[in-house]
Amino acid sequence: MIKQLTSLNDAKAAVEDVNRGLVWLVEGDLPRLASWDLAAGQLSRHLDLPSPPSGVALSGDRKDVLIALQDGTVVTVPADDPAAGMTRVVQIPLELGQMAATTPLTGRGHALAVAGPASRVVSVRLSDGQVRNVVDVPDLTGVTASASDVWAAATTAGEGRLHKITTGTTQGLVSGQLPTGHLTVSADRELLLTAHPAADRVSAFRFADGSVTVCATDTPGLEGRIVEMHGLDDGRFLLVTGEGLAVADDLGDLESRPRLVPPADPLFVGSWIPLQYDLSGSALTGDDLSFVVHGAPDAALVSHASTTPGPEGHKVPMLIAGGLLGEFEVSMVETATGVELDRVTFEVTDHWRDPDHGPSKMLQGDSAPPPAGDWGGGPNTPQNLGTNAHNGRWRVLVLLVNTRDGAFPATDPGLAAARKAILDEVQDGATFNGQTRSARHYYEELSGWNPSTGRGLTVQAYNNRVYGPVTLPEGWGSYFAQKKDAAGTVIDARWSSLGATVQTIITRTISDGLLTNADYSNIDVLLMVPFSPDAPGTGTNRFVWPHASSARTFLAGTNVANDQETFGFIFVPPDFATQDGRQVHTTLSHELGHTLGLPDLYNFPSYTPDITGRLTGNWDMMAGSRDTLPHFTLSNRMRQGWVDAAHLKLYNFAGAASVNDSITLHAAELGTPPAGRVRGIEIRRADGWNAYVEYRGRQPGQIGDTLPADRRVVITDVTSDAFITPNSRPPIIFVQNDEDGDGPILDTAADYEDLEPATQTTLLVKVDSTAADNAVVKLEYGSDGRPDPGIRPWSGGPDWQSPDIEVRNAKSVADPGRWYNTPWVGNPNSVIAKVRNSGDLLCKGVVVDFYVTEFTVGDGPWIPLGSDTRDIPPNATQEFTAGWSPTSATGHYCIIVRIRLYQDPTVAGVVETNIYNNEARSNYTRFVSASASPSSRALARIQLANPFEDSAVVTAVVHQTHRFHRVYLDHQWLRVPGGGSRPVQVFDEALAGFPEAEEYGDITESLWGRDNKVSIEGWAERPFPSDCGAPTLTGGAGVRVGSGRATTTRVTEAYLSYAAGTVEYVDGAGGAPDGKIVVVAQEADESGIIDPIGDRVTVEGTVQNGQFSFEFRRPLDAEHGMVQAHFLGDFGAAPSESEAVLVHE
Repeated sequence: MIKQLTSLNDAKAAVEDVNRGLVWLVEGDLPRLASWDLAAGQLSRHLDLPSPPSGVALSGDRKDVLIALQDGTVVTVPADDPAAGMTRVVQIPLELGQMAATTPLTGRGHALAVAGPASRVVSVRLSDGQVRNVVDVPDLTGVTASASDVWAAATTAGEGRLHKITTGTTQGLVSGQLPTGHLTVSADRELLLTAHPAADRVSAFRFADGSVTVCATDTPGLEGRIVEMHGLDDGRFLLVTGEGLAVADDLGDLESRPRLVPPADPLFVGSWIPLQYDLSGSALTGDDLSFVVHGAPDAALVSHASTTPGPEGHKVPMLIAGGLLGEFEVSMVETATGVELDRVTFEVTDHWRDPDHGPSKMLQGDSAPPPAGDWGGGPNTPQNLGTNAHNGRWRVLVLLVNTRDGAFPATDPGLAAARKAILDEVQDGATFNGQTRSARHYYEELSGWNPSTGRGLTVQAYNNRVYGPVTLPEGWGSYFAQKKDAAGTVIDARWSSLGATVQTIITRTISDGLLTNADYSNIDVLLMVPFSPDAPGTGTNRFVWPHASSARTFLAGTNVANDQETFGFIFVPPDFATQDGRQVHTTLSHELGHTLGLPDLYNFPSYTPDITGRLTGNWDMMAGSRDTLPHFTLSNRMRQGWVDAAHLKLYNFAGAASVNDSITLHAAELGTPPAGRVRGIEIRRADGWNAYVEYRGRQPGQIGDTLPADRRVVITDVTSDAFITPNSRPPIIFVQNDEDGDGPILDTAADYEDLEPATQTTLLVKVDSTAADNAVVKLEYGSDGRPDPGIRPWSGGPDWQSPDIEVRNAKSVADPGRWYNTPWVGNPNSVIAKVRNSGDLLCKGVVVDFYVTEFTVGDGPWIPLGSDTRDIPPNATQEFTAGWSPTSATGHYCIIVRIRLYQDPTVAGVVETNIYNNEARSNYTRFVSASASPSSRALARIQLANPFEDSAVVTAVVHQTHRFHRVYLDHQWLRVPGGGSRPVQVFDEALAGFPEAEEYGDITESLWGRDNKVSIEGWAERPFPSDCGAPTLTGGAGVRVGSGRATTTRVTEAYLSYAAGTVEYVDGAGGAPDGKIVVVAQEADESGIIDPIGDRVTVEGTVQNGQFSFEFRRPLDAEHGMVQAHFLGDFGAAPSESEAVLVHE
């Protein structure tokens, strides 16, 4: 029976006081402390509180009522005389949530509270107010204690979890719960009681057997939504709702029935949330359900996948918001009967208000740009050539943007003038210093654009027009912000777009009918031009500081499955010339470089004085957007594919005789050289490290390269893309100044000398003559005989793996086509590092160290695996090896190989040539999305790393290669502490078995034929003032997800020298798998505990028609053993492994 006791005004929390026969309560509507007398049935309101409360508890000696206020204050009130008033214990600079208290044998004990936004449990010693952090738990909602035991409730991505808390650590009790609220422990200490206010449910976790009972609280006998449930001393259950207090004699009094939990918050367009549901009171399971979206077909999509394949797999439906704005409904239906079990409302919005935590995101379809090359060449071919090639038309959709704080003219001629002004800057041409200039003019001149061949690059406004303005409904500050640190202090007064602003603008253009998905599917760049609310020098200078990004994926339509498009974006203000003094086409030319994949070459605070003094400045557009319109330096033009290999003179001095050559350099501004000239010289310092020599001279009629000094030979120092920590140096700098001070920028008769101290060998580049279109240089070099052990770093997405690191094990040997370079968890692996000596001296005693670290897009703690020492002959490759037995069940790893700085052990002063090729990394994660109606969902946990000293927002940019996979990201961006990391979760599911996949026809062959390669890049905002607002690439991680029908493997007969068994498809749809299988037998005791240093036998065999049997090559040398079979999969068959079977001699 349920009995309503009294009405309350926004009850926040309660605690039973057994000694006094009371229930203490705190209310939030009019903040105050109240109590309910259980015997007399009387409510008393005792005193007003200074701010809204969040929790209440009793001190350990039961003498005081403890109250947590949301503003961080903890106060006490005498339980015997509440009218005596409050005493403040402490003020914590955190927002407080639910409160609990420990009950020591003596003394007052500690108060405990949930504290945000850091999401931690804090304790307050009541004797002196000392505060300490107990543990950080993401997404905490509640905390409770009994004696010295502490428990907590948390909800992440819609899934509730309970934890046992000890100082600094947590132990999981139960997961897969409905979204949690407050948590209590029953007076008899047998039950942990959780409120689920979003679901109108409560649950009871029984300590004795770990069972969970879920009960409904949306019954006629209860007023308002549940806040807490308490197990009273008399065995009844006290129900605290926002509007009242009730008591139930038994949990059975709370009716149970199927319930679909409504999303607690609006969904951002393109985001997702797990749909939580409760089937208590019915015999239904997740397999019996389907979900239907009402209101509009494109309002949302429900993906009903499983965390594990097969009938026992737990179904977790995802509600994925489309691009339609407004309120809609989703219902939960019993599939067999069509009976609607529950229906809830959800809202889709295009505005996100949290600058430090991004919304989730779902990606579907092939969104991967062409993979960037690594070094783009070997020992006898140019490096950095065509590694990020762009030729043809770079299509830019130009869009004017209004906010509530400022707008372009609504009608002509003012609107037409605004459109013409920006179109002139993009392509048509604006007059500046007597020249007609635009971004198009700049790139055609820079790249040598040839419309007849399509070689080079031209910039074209989409449809040769300017669109908009699109009007955003809120003020400037809702879409743009000044850069701040973690404490909220402004560190850069310039305004940049917030993380969700681009998607908001795109969605508004679609909902307003201004643009369509067809428009966005035909562009390379979206250029947004927001109206500046403040005139120059007024207010807070509200104009957008120019910034850009390379390609990202956006929902560019209403259908979340089919309307996703990938393109770069740029923001520029229309009035940059008056706000800053530089022309729009100037800064636009720089920002377009970012959309072409080029990084900034600016100064960072972390650079040493040597690096700062060698920045390229006015000699490369990516070193600053300057009205002189400097061209790219040679290696940047090479990356874009605008230089032919035949037009380069290459030198690699390893093993070569002395050199004394005269070379004629064609002016870089003039494109293809005539016979007898070259566009540049590449001097190989080491693999991945080159010096480039080019000639720069002002050319009549050109708008760009109005250089700081005319007719100069320029020498740059270039490291190829290694994706190392980006705060050590930019990839392109000048070579160091030489002893006579001629430096890297040479006039006639000047020279650059690089003297090797150990061998007294000199590289000399001397300028003999210069003319308008060429320079003649002399290059001299004496062979120095140097060692150079090196290893190639990872090469970027989608794999993020070094070609010189390989993991080998029994699986990869048995089936290299499927398991090459894939770690095997819980089994012996060999990590192989292929180190090449590019020098012409023997490398004696090279030492290679091996490490493993967490799966990250930056850096994390390194765990050593071992070292190996070997000699490497000149121009040869040697394999170095370390053993590794990965234990993590998640299978996410990053292997790091580092070559110690090499110095010849017998010849003093002989040091390796290159320190930039001594480290390489490879990420390892592979899953199989096993289809068993529907597919399972694979999970990876990846750390977003921040390489800078101060906190920064780091964005996770995801690309994938398979159009029939979906990838889910739980946060698009996070604020990460300086030098730290924070995790994001990435899910992948193949579309096999999904009803909506029917529109694509039979996709099984495509799914089974190739893996989906998922690339996750980290892009960090710079936590310091910078002339460009573009983020910095911190690194990346790659995930491979295969697909196939789910299988189950069983060992049906096994001995110490023999094994037999079966492999079957889980879905029961017929057929039997074939493929390779690996059986492992390990020494164990008679109870099956494996001896980690005992005997081990690994045997590979073949599965034919679902059957396998074979003798081992030798018997296991033990009295007892555990035998386990690992099916490696085949085309259309997912891998699986059997249970381990105990065998005896």
